[in-house]
Amino acid sequence: MSTRFGEFQLLRAAHVVSRDRFCIAIHELDVDNQFSIILEYDGSFPQPWSRVEVRRNIADLTAEPDGSPNDRPYIAISDEGDVFFIRDEGILTEKISGAGVYSADADGSGAIRGITIADGYLYAFGLGGQIYRRNPDLGWQRLPISDQSAERHGSIASVKGETEVYAAGAIAPQTSAVSEDIEKAQLQAAAAGDFQRFEELSKEAERLAEQQGFTSMPAGMLLYKDGDLWVRVDRGDAPPLNDLFIETPERVWAVGTGGSILLGNAKDGFKDISFHGDRNLNLISITKLGNRMIVASDYGLHSFDGHSLSPLKPKLDPFTNRNVPNPKKVQSLGDVMFYFDYKHGVHRFDGENWEEIAIPPELLQKKFDGLGK
Repeated sequence: MSTRFGEFQLLRAAHVVSRDRFCIAIHELDVDNQFSIILEYDGSFPQPWSRVEVRRNIADLTAEPDGSPNDRPYIAISDEGDVFFIRDEGILTEKISGAGVYSADADGSGAIRGITIADGYLYAFGLGGQIYRRNPDLGWQRLPISDQSAERHGSIASVKGETEVYAAGAIAPQTSAVSEDIEKAQLQAAAAGDFQRFEELSKEAERLAEQQGFTSMPAGMLLYKDGDLWVRVDRGDAPPLNDLFIETPERVWAVGTGGSILLGNAKDGFKDISFHGDRNLNLISITKLGNRMIVASDYGLHSFDGHSLSPLKPKLDPFTNRNVPNPKKVQSLGDVMFYFDYKHGVHRFDGENWEEIAIPPELLQKKFDGLGK
């Protein structure tokens, strides 16, 4: 059995806590009728699935670190800044003040894109360059960015790290040839939290601007957390960046549009080690499995040998390959890697073999009456 989502359903968020435990969020990105299905999987049980629902569009998921007293460690965040702590006793909810677009307290910063745990704290980040940190005593607070362009025109795509914390994203051009129609569509996509559509429009705007001779295009940015201040550590010549992977404190990876692969650290700087032949790729996620760096583009999975990208082998199952992969995320833990696909669900890879973890169709229905009925 292969996973079959509904006509407008997509897998929008995912997080892995062990080789047999993960959580995913599925919804239609309906702004007028928000509804997300959050599914937890625990392979240690005969019936591994559990489900909760929230009346929001979930943008991202994370989990409390090992040692948490909670059996259900998952934390979800909506594009409006609603934070959901999923517990056995129910869902605990917080709201990040000022976050979102349609929220009554929205301050214009824009939609939230992600949530993560770094250096022992919860961080949330979004399309308006905002990075919030949750302090148990003070609640959610927005942290400043030293670079004014990043503060005013930035968009954060990823925040990662344990003791050394980095953020990656893009800075919008202050002079642009973007048409009113594209700009309006970008604003609508940002407001709805539709990041895939936003990226597509950005690429279209870049193509049109190049045709008209404009060179002021979105630029990538890398930030490093220095105390409570975020400082820029990139060289200023990278294209927009989409994801980070902290291999060691000295080896921090960032990937993005134009096949960009950066490697380095805040102290020694970053170097673009990508291959010019990969410039047509939009790289969206990166992880490491064994001694292989694995990168997801917006249409497939690749292995990076330090010089160039090549198709990851063995390939995915024939059904997914035949219907064109739509990667959302790759995440490895120990000797396994999980691949999450917008349209084709959850796949697990041990370095040699692929296994699809099919989602029972009952779990994907808005009206859920239980499994096996």
